[in-house]
Amino acid sequence: MALRVVLAVLLTLALLAVSLPAVDDARSTRAATALDDASERVRATGERLAATSDPALGETAARHSLRLDLPTRGWGARSGRLRLRDGRVAWRVGDGQWHVDRLPSLVVPDGPLVVVGRARLVLSHRHRAGRSVVVVRRGFKSENATTAARDLARPLPRRDRRGLSLRHLVRR
Repeated sequence: MALRVVLAVLLTLALLAVSLPAVDDARSTRAATALDDASERVRATGERLAATSDPALGETAARHSLRLDLPTRGWGARSGRLRLRDGRVAWRVGDGQWHVDRLPSLVVPDGPLVVVGRARLVLSHRHRAGRSVVVVRRGFKSENATTAARDLARPLPRRDRRGLSLRHLVRR
């Protein structure tokens, strides 16, 4: 009886030892595929934005919001990171080598942008230094940035509200 238990444990350990490298390879492949897809989405979105819109100087530039969901460390995948710099998008799985895609029109004004896990990026088509570029920023707004909808939703100043009254429409 004890011999059967020992043989069952040894067989289980042997099967586990044989299958773990394949599981680890599958995790790396899944993460690499997800990161390559995210890099391709950034590249394609930037190129499409540059091809279909005119560059602008200020906050009125054409924009596109891009939501990325990169793999994080877990049983199903290894962690990865995406790094955006002026002119290139790079990604790597774990501590592996960097895979670099060149995008000459890409500009990251706040320095290198590293994305890990979930993130929202905003790409805008701008005119800078005499050339058309695609600017990439994180998806949150700076404090001084406003949108047209927010400007329109502001209440009128107190002095301008006096003449706007609905009292004459109400029957007494």
